[in-house]
Amino acid sequence: MKTPKILCIDDDPTFLLLYKKYLKEEGFEVKVGKSAEEGMELLNDFSPDMIISDMVMPGMSGLDFCKTIRNIPKYSSIIFLLVSALKTNAEDAVSGLEGGADDYIIKPFDKSNFLAKIKAFLRINQLQNKLSSSNKTLENTLEKIKIQQSELEIKNKELVQEKENINASYKQISIMAQQLEDNNKKLESSAHQQQHNLHSTINILSTLIEGRRQGHRGHAKTVAEISSYIAKKMELGVDYIRDVETASLLHEIGKFGIPDSLALKRPSEYTNQEKDILSQHPFRGAELLEDFEGFEGVALMIKHFHEKYDGSGYPDRLAGKAIPVGSRIISVSNFYENIVYRSDIEDPFPLLDKNAGILYDPSIINYLRQYVSEFKPEMSSPTRQLTIYELESGMEIIQDIYTKSGIKLVPRDTVLDKDAIERISKYNKIDPLEDHFYVKG
Repeated sequence: MKTPKILCIDDDPTFLLLYKKYLKEEGFEVKVGKSAEEGMELLNDFSPDMIISDMVMPGMSGLDFCKTIRNIPKYSSIIFLLVSALKTNAEDAVSGLEGGADDYIIKPFDKSNFLAKIKAFLRINQLQNKLSSSNKTLENTLEKIKIQQSELEIKNKELVQEKENINASYKQISIMAQQLEDNNKKLESSAHQQQHNLHSTINILSTLIEGRRQGHRGHAKTVAEISSYIAKKMELGVDYIRDVETASLLHEIGKFGIPDSLALKRPSEYTNQEKDILSQHPFRGAELLEDFEGFEGVALMIKHFHEKYDGSGYPDRLAGKAIPVGSRIISVSNFYENIVYRSDIEDPFPLLDKNAGILYDPSIINYLRQYVSEFKPEMSSPTRQLTIYELESGMEIIQDIYTKSGIKLVPRDTVLDKDAIERISKYNKIDPLEDHFYVKG
């Protein structure tokens, strides 16, 4: 609600001071003038809600001031109170009221009675304004209702006709809807069948690829199982997770372009020249797949799964997060699966941690650690997974701690102290760390 404005006119400075003091204490906005002529000048800029004017003043009297105000349409609704001394007779009071004044105040006046009268008139004025506004709103609403009723009559006629048209075509629409539903079921069944066929084809290709390996079978399937687990933990999305699984199953498809005499050799028997030829298989595999619709992402993952985190890999020497995340996942899963089945190493994580940030993405190694802890507990060293807020002095970190931008903050095998924990916490605010850490025990 806006603050009421009150204009006070009196040739007596003492009363002007009283008006300002009393009215401002009540929170009203007040302007004062020493004559009716000055009051007329203040009207336009101030636009008061109430005028309090002395009756007897040099020049224009308070009564003439009131009559003048009432003859100006835009000021005619302003509350006007006349003020005069006790010696003023009743005829003057009546003349003031007949001249348009709303009430008469006798000097000297009691502060409480004076303010009560002011507030009462302002409340009445507010109620009148609200009532007037409500009446205008009601009139406008009634006019709109009349227009709407006329429009509704027209619309009703149109709707009756439309209803007849709808009823006439309803049976035809029902038939079409049933046909559409039947077609959708057929398409859905066909899509499921195509997906099943595609999955079967991928598995067949994976099995064929396995036939060109020396050593154990089931390598691609295990890599796919681990990679899918990690991709799900990273919440990469359903479509991307599916591509990761497919790329894992087909990550050695490029070996189809390599002679059997070479593909079937054991890794320990390769010459340097043969190693160079074999290193091309990710690139060749990507070339085989990238022209097939829907396999573009799979091809990209296969192409780069031999990139190294420090940029020393091939074919494009990508580094860090520039390597597709699917490729980084397959790289770690492939290494883990190979080292577990091709060596007598009981715990591969010391070797993985040693190469974290060099060959492999440290965060992917941590997700692999979760997989091993959940599905291969017999191969997992006694460790605990903690958040940054659970780290305590005396704990031994079993993997390098990196920030998400790739800066090594704490080397593995570090025994934490108070300073190390504070440093970790400080860097986490500037360059966030991984969500979990692994400690011995």
